[in-house]
Amino acid sequence: MAWRNVSKFKNSAPKIPKKDQWITDVNSANLLNCAGNHIQCSAKYIAYNTSSGGSLGVVSLKHTGKVERTTHEILAHSEFVTDFDFSPFDDCLLATSSTDCTAKLWKLPQEDFTESISNPHKQLCALSKRIERILWHPCASDIIATASAHSVSVYDVEANKCFFEFNEHTDQVQSISWKGDGSLLVSSCKDRKIRIIDPRKNCLANSTNGHAGIRDSRSLWCGDGNYTISTGFSEKRSREVNIYDIRKFNSPLITREAGNNNGILIPLYDPDTNMLFLAGKGDTMISFMETQEKDPFLTEASIDSVQQFKGAALAPKKSMNVMSGEVNRVLLLASHNIIPVPYIVPRKSYYDFHADIFPDTNCSVPSMTSTSWMSGAIVPLSKISLDPTKKNQQMPEPPTKTVEEVDKNSHSKLQKTQSVEEVKLRHVDPLRREKPNSESNGSSSPFNVKLRHSVAVTDKGSNVEQLEPSFAQIKLKNVKKPVGMEAEAPEKSEERAAEKTAEVEIKNDVTPVVKKPGGAKFQTQRISKFKHLQGKPLHKNYHIVNLQNLSKTIPGESDGFSVNRKRCALPLNGPGGCVAVLELSKYGKLPVTGLPVLHNGSNVTDLAFDPFNECRIAIGTEESTINIWTIPTEGLEETLKEPQFSLRDHSDKIYFIKFHPLAKDVLASGSFDFTVKIWNLDKKSCSHTLNGHTDVIFNLSWHPNGSECVTLCKDSKIRVYEPRKSVDPVKQASAIIENSRGGRIQYVCGGDKLAVSNFTRQQTRNISIFDAVNLQGVSLACEEIDVSPATLMMLYDEDSRTIFATGRGDGTIFAFEAINEAPYLSRLSDIKGDGAHQGFGLLPKTECNVKAVEFARILRLTRSTIEPIPITVPRRKMEYFQDDIFPPTKALWEPSMTPDEWEQGGNKPLRTIDLKPTDMDNLSDHPDKPRASKYKFESEVKTKTDAEKRDELLESFSSKVNTDRGLEQDGMEGVEDQEWARISVFQNFNTTNLKLSLKQ
Repeated sequence: MAWRNVSKFKNSAPKIPKKDQWITDVNSANLLNCAGNHIQCSAKYIAYNTSSGGSLGVVSLKHTGKVERTTHEILAHSEFVTDFDFSPFDDCLLATSSTDCTAKLWKLPQEDFTESISNPHKQLCALSKRIERILWHPCASDIIATASAHSVSVYDVEANKCFFEFNEHTDQVQSISWKGDGSLLVSSCKDRKIRIIDPRKNCLANSTNGHAGIRDSRSLWCGDGNYTISTGFSEKRSREVNIYDIRKFNSPLITREAGNNNGILIPLYDPDTNMLFLAGKGDTMISFMETQEKDPFLTEASIDSVQQFKGAALAPKKSMNVMSGEVNRVLLLASHNIIPVPYIVPRKSYYDFHADIFPDTNCSVPSMTSTSWMSGAIVPLSKISLDPTKKNQQMPEPPTKTVEEVDKNSHSKLQKTQSVEEVKLRHVDPLRREKPNSESNGSSSPFNVKLRHSVAVTDKGSNVEQLEPSFAQIKLKNVKKPVGMEAEAPEKSEERAAEKTAEVEIKNDVTPVVKKPGGAKFQTQRISKFKHLQGKPLHKNYHIVNLQNLSKTIPGESDGFSVNRKRCALPLNGPGGCVAVLELSKYGKLPVTGLPVLHNGSNVTDLAFDPFNECRIAIGTEESTINIWTIPTEGLEETLKEPQFSLRDHSDKIYFIKFHPLAKDVLASGSFDFTVKIWNLDKKSCSHTLNGHTDVIFNLSWHPNGSECVTLCKDSKIRVYEPRKSVDPVKQASAIIENSRGGRIQYVCGGDKLAVSNFTRQQTRNISIFDAVNLQGVSLACEEIDVSPATLMMLYDEDSRTIFATGRGDGTIFAFEAINEAPYLSRLSDIKGDGAHQGFGLLPKTECNVKAVEFARILRLTRSTIEPIPITVPRRKMEYFQDDIFPPTKALWEPSMTPDEWEQGGNKPLRTIDLKPTDMDNLSDHPDKPRASKYKFESEVKTKTDAEKRDELLESFSSKVNTDRGLEQDGMEGVEDQEWARISVFQNFNTTNLKLSLKQ
């Protein structure tokens, strides 16, 4: 008789908690056809897809009950987040990938969220196609794998570079999984093959035929063994589970059917207990199986019914409640809930820790550095016990890079013939090199070094010596210059010290201290009046809601949204190039159907309201035409299909439209034919064609005086034109932008400066300031913002010199003040909204509530709403008109010239108006009263005598006890001397009589 080895986990059963232990009211995303699980978990947080697409919801793992609508999110991407994964070594480090072709890293707060996160910790990559999967390495730090289109890539996060790229897939990669020791990758592909990839050898190790069905499949490695699991569909469209042995990879060891549902099976595997959970997207059942390395290989344990769910994830082992027998916990993402499903092993008693069902598990400390892994090392993770009594067990030290690895990352080489002192000096020198000490004792070892990092230095004929210098614990003592490095002359040293703004000095083996040079001059810092601007959307009663079918095909060169004092216009999705024109005074919910539109006949590329005619709008299309529409005064009440007239002179699609800021009926347009045309709308003809561009024109901006315009081109050049004098550029500057992804340009500071938004080579968005008068290729100032694929759109308020910048899909509006002198660009407070926006526009000053110190008002366009955001400045004396905030402003709705006057060389400025209400006084007429000095100077202090001090003390004491210093008798009347004599004789007589009576 053969004895059967009975599993300890065979009778594990899910204990579905009551609803009050669920996470409810979750704003989860719709079920999409992507490779991700829609939910992931660390020992601290739960992250899940939300309905806003590019955002992720995050709640604490310990949270139960209702999730507030104000819960903060990660505003991760401009499009849907396809996959995300928590680092196995940092519970607060999250990697995300998206259909916007980017992958990012996010650092979550150690404590609970206090605000939404929109700035990533780092952008990992920006590819040409959507990234389907992202997965951290199980053993090595800073290694991450991604799957995009037909390729699988491995990145070194610290070095921010791609280490390996495998392109031998013939179709879309659907899943990837690391082996437990991190040596190999397994992938499943739409071409119905399963591949074993060795990234360090840059080769395909093995491959086999996968599932016969055409639906998505998943592959998963069973720990660090030789077995893999795959889920998919058969030829009969039934779901199935296969187990493969990579040593016999030509066919599966076993195939099990898993029902006929259409949902993609999500496999979740625990290598400690060999428990396999199968959760299908859209299912109401979750299956639990056990794997083993011999026949039958796969044993079905239980199938349990739960609420219909969209995604599933496995909680980490260190979050288990081991004293209740919980060996695993599956988190299910339902329509509006997150359901924790713990699997409990039944025992008679849970008073003691059951070590037989809780084997030692992997610790959260990496076993290798990225450089060690890339060089071929295979080091398994250390194990820790889940016994609560061993919480203080010694954790392994994280791996550290050697000197050679550090130098390799910093693009330098370490010479093996160096001495130990040279190695030490080389690593301390980037922090500080001290001058030679004339009183040196000639010691051969000038450093007192504490050891931390592992350093290997090999000399000929000597053994390898292990050193661990800790840079934060190095004390500089009698430092000598290496041979060949001469001491600087005293005067040069002083000049060099004066040029530095600060130098780092390491003291007492603790923290670096910043020491300012003695010769540095004191400089005052300019404080902007708008530094602490505030922006918050008005109440929902003033929103336009239920906006549907917003166009997603607007090119990046277009803002896709235009506003004036009465209306806003936005393109809609669908055929015909429809544009909705909405009245800003009509708040509330838009009708679901029957919204009147402007029908342009082809896709809309850009649109702009005429600043001098609130009823006219120009719309550019892909058919190289510009349609001019006139909207009825009472608003658009029916769909219009014929424009007032059309302009046709471009040979390719329109990119942007810009009206002249001063002259009526003058319009500039840019096209893909690399030309800019100036139109006379009164004559319905083109008056000037600006040449000289060699590539796509990103943007154009008119000078405030209307005499010239400037363009930003993909060929990295800025060109300045004076259309009335020449069709060729009068000035140009090269090498303005580093990245040709897109940008905007805007005249600021009265036309003396140019603000340019673009990308760096590292995909970082920034805003630069250039001198418009002496145009050169070097910026005066540059402010880096974040890493995002969306082009920064800019709005400029001329009165406050404030630049508002944001990108389509962002959740934050960034604000800057442009200045005519250094530092030229000053960062102001950010304006954060709920969710991502698709566009924004700036309303005229007359729409601002100056009594509330509102100096600007922005209309924010989201996917379904239009929200007004007043921008205010906090002030104390709000009862007065803040004339320093509100200078006379231009009447932007009144032209100063006709087209013919402008053509003849006129530059007449616009009329200005005063925004001061009649019932308010100017703040400048009521200055603050001078405050009395809190302290007296020494010359004003009078020295007191001892008698004065005594009287002052008595006076103080009397006032506190509420009594007078004088005695009662001091207030009585006096007695004359004769009376005192009579009283004295009488007293003597009485005394004598008393004595005689006593004798008798």
